[in-house]
Formats: sequence, structure tokens, C-alpha cells
Amino acid sequence: MLLFTAIENGEVESFTEKGQWWIENGEFHELHFNSGKTDVYIYSFIDENHLKFKAKNIGISFENSEYEFIDTKIEDE
Repeated sequence: MLLFTAIENGEVESFTEKGQWWIENGEFHELHFNSGKTDVYIYSFIDENHLKFKAKNIGISFENSEYEFIDTKIEDE
């Protein structure tokens, strides 16, 4: 399960999504259980707590073909 938080134009939106995620051929694959579609991302390590993802193939129609984001590791206490 993933918790997403998106900030755009000062608006904050949070939601959760269930799926399955794996690395194949050096790419990150993200299967969405709700839609049955798989997104594929190229990824790179920024540092030990941050990963940058850039969309290679988005399984659902998406307005921004240049979609990218940074994922931050949260430490468990």
C-alpha cells in the first residue's frame, strides 16, 4: 500500500493505493490493483533517503508525459 501526497498550485491532495511494485530490467514497475494497469519508471538515487522517478510508460491516460517525482524514505521509530 502506498500513501501519496501531491501538491499542485498550493492544493494538497493525499490518497492511498494498493498494488504490486517490482524492479525488472533496471526499471520500476507499478501495478495498480484498481485499474489493472502497470506504470513503468526510470529511477535514480539522489541520496540514501530519496529516489527520483521519471515516467517511461504510464498505463493510464495521463496529461503530463514528462511526469516525474521524488520519493522520500520515512524512518520507522
